[in-house]
Amino acid sequence: GYYGLGLEERARIVGAGSTAQLCKTIVMENTQCTRTDCADPLNSRYYCVVIQYVARLHADKLARAVRSWNDGVGKSRFNFQLCDSAESERLTGYEHNGVVPLGMPAAVPVIVSDRILQVDPAFVWLGGGHPDVKLGLPVASLLKGTAARVVDVTY
Repeated sequence: GYYGLGLEERARIVGAGSTAQLCKTIVMENTQCTRTDCADPLNSRYYCVVIQYVARLHADKLARAVRSWNDGVGKSRFNFQLCDSAESERLTGYEHNGVVPLGMPAAVPVIVSDRILQVDPAFVWLGGGHPDVKLGLPVASLLKGTAARVVDVTY
């Protein structure tokens, strides 16, 4: 299937101009958060993080960013881990390899990697709600449609 292919082949299949346009949405959990929900987007237990496939998520950078939005909350309250797949599906309504940061039943705050803003042309591809569906959209639409915060969260 699609996920067994290399990035170059995936880019060709969706019509992307480069592998830098291929992105994924990862649901991360702050395991030390005192909250159990997503009610406060600045200090949520869960975040949907959109990064490029050519980059790697840096959980410590994510923790530092969220901590910077929470004056007076100690460093020990921020420890981000990949969310359990069942919990991710419950929050987003989407199964693994199909997560898209739009149309979710829970209001999970979205963080977009700052590197995505450098993609040229400014158009990306990500999961489209099902592992066999991909969604292509302008970066500006991704940001506007998700009210995302743009953060340096990758290596």
